[in-house]
Amino acid sequence: MRQFRYELRKKYIYKEESSNKQKGETPFEDYDYLDGEPWKSFVASVDTEEWK
Repeated sequence: MRQFRYELRKKYIYKEESSNKQKGETPFEDYDYLDGEPWKSFVASVDTEEWK
């Protein structure tokens, strides 16, 4: 689970340079089992000072 969250942050939130994804894109195409609400709460939690 930790690795999965790391990959989501790297590819979709912080946009790794080697990734072909644009910052702000959602992972719904790649991970069809993710929903909008859990994704929004994940992004919101990553933006907190506690996460950093």
